[in-house]
Amino acid sequence: MKKAVFILIPFLLILTTVYAEEPKEPKIEGLIVLKNDWIPKPGNDIPCLSTHFKYKSLGGGFDLRYYNRGKVTEFQPYITMNKGPWYALVGYSVDANNVQYAQTGIWYIKNFGKLNILADVRNWWSLDTGKAKSYFDPFVQVLYPFPKAWNIDNKLYFGVEGEINHWWSGPSHNWYLIGPVVGCNITKNLAVFVRASHEWNVKEDVMERAYRIRTGLIVKF
Repeated sequence: MKKAVFILIPFLLILTTVYAEEPKEPKIEGLIVLKNDWIPKPGNDIPCLSTHFKYKSLGGGFDLRYYNRGKVTEFQPYITMNKGPWYALVGYSVDANNVQYAQTGIWYIKNFGKLNILADVRNWWSLDTGKAKSYFDPFVQVLYPFPKAWNIDNKLYFGVEGEINHWWSGPSHNWYLIGPVVGCNITKNLAVFVRASHEWNVKEDVMERAYRIRTGLIVKF
């Protein structure tokens, strides 16, 4: 699976570059996000490559993650259809342990003046209940530019991100994450960001806490 994924990545990049240079409209729009989550305890890095490519109202992409110091690979391809700020999503997920999910969801992406809102609400349907359980996964991001007195060329922004996982079956299990994010739009199509978050993993009456630092690079075309 790894070979197929890494063959697919450069092919998609080349394909979108060719179409992006085509002067005719409409063109393919692309988004590539490279990010890494560092969890101080137990000292684990989770690198992730996320992509989304869109032509008119049809889109698609994937998320590729490495867990447990690269021992577990997770590949999550999906397709989207959109009308205005609303996107419908359907996809698949498989990891190196052959744990499989179907994913369905809705995105809402909208600017309200200078305020930018992204809501990504998905449900992950287990395709093998013996290995994993279905869960609900809403994510929300709210961003706003720094005040002009602190902001050079209106490139800096800040905001907050939050996420919840709720497992539908078995013993009560919920996971929560929230944290501030700060970023810089280096150019119109290139940005970097960092997020510091606190998370709670609650299984019945037992709660585990952790901190997570995310750094990322965003490329648009």
